[in-house]
Amino acid sequence: MLNKKGGTIFYLLFIIAAILIVGLIIFYYSQKDDVGDNMAETQVDLTQLAENYKNKVKDIMPAYKEAIEGINQEKLEELRVQLLSLKMPSEFKDLHVELILLLDKLEQNYSSEEAQKKLEEIISQYNWLK
Repeated sequence: MLNKKGGTIFYLLFIIAAILIVGLIIFYYSQKDDVGDNMAETQVDLTQLAENYKNKVKDIMPAYKEAIEGINQEKLEELRVQLLSLKMPSEFKDLHVELILLLDKLEQNYSSEEAQKKLEEIISQYNWLK
């Protein structure tokens, strides 16, 4: 049998352990809610990222078409820098790569007519570019 001092220590340790367990449970569930909130914010940010990307590519398109018509090395490099500086959502990575590769082809003596056809193909795949 436990004496009075040993029983008191046992109950005290039991109470401390119970408080710690309840505290850990509360902490776990509060962190779980924060993760859900962050995921919702990320989703909104991805939507905004896609809209920003679309708007910026639309803004670049007139200069892009102009560069294809009269191939100018400085203009091509300027467009490349503009495109590479954009933050791109994964849904537009193919478009992004195609636009960059078309600039590379233009620098390597790709004809203006071929480049215009390729750009028209790209635009037809992404109606928002029209």
